Amino acid sequence: MQNLELADQYHQDGLALLAEQRVLEAIDAFKQAVDLRADYAAYHKDLALAYEQSKNRSLAITCWKNVLEYHRDGELRELANTHLAQLKY
Repeated sequence: MQNLELADQYHQDGLALLAEQRVLEAIDAFKQAVDLRADYAAYHKDLALAYEQSKNRSLAITCWKNVLEYHRDGELRELANTHLAQLKY
């Protein structure tokens, strides 16, 4: 399996785990996806949301900053800015 496919599989696993409220396991899966494809803002977004659910503010902020770095415009950027403002970055 190629890295992109593997990254997507980890991401999908993370989404399924998050839906089951298995937040720490979801974080691990999202981190695997990010490790394989660090330039994909959507993976950072979902990792940030999982960190928010786990009450890890500092890591959530880091992930939202990564979203801004890898996604230069559009709704995802607006979402990141909204979350950073709510986290009082």
